[in-house]
Amino acid sequence: MTEPATSAPDRDISEALCQQVANAYQTRAPLRIVGGDTRGFYGRPVEGIDLDIREHSGIVSYDPVELIVTVRAGTRLDALEAALDAEHQRLPFEP
Repeated sequence: MTEPATSAPDRDISEALCQQVANAYQTRAPLRIVGGDTRGFYGRPVEGIDLDIREHSGIVSYDPVELIVTVRAGTRLDALEAALDAEHQRLPFEP
């Protein structure tokens, strides 16, 4: 198994995100999941407290032989594509 790419920031903020979700659940407050927010203009406006996942990033594991990669929700596509490119692989879709 290949180690995560060093060029991608690796930050696990699971505990902070879980706490935000728990607080929202207790107060019955809606959440608005925010990443790069590049497609925020699609669909109807979403009301709620921002749950920002951009910092929750990094490649958790990558097995190029098995074609399996696990990344955190805020991992930038360019970081993922760079790791795949190093193994002469690519995403099976056009982001």
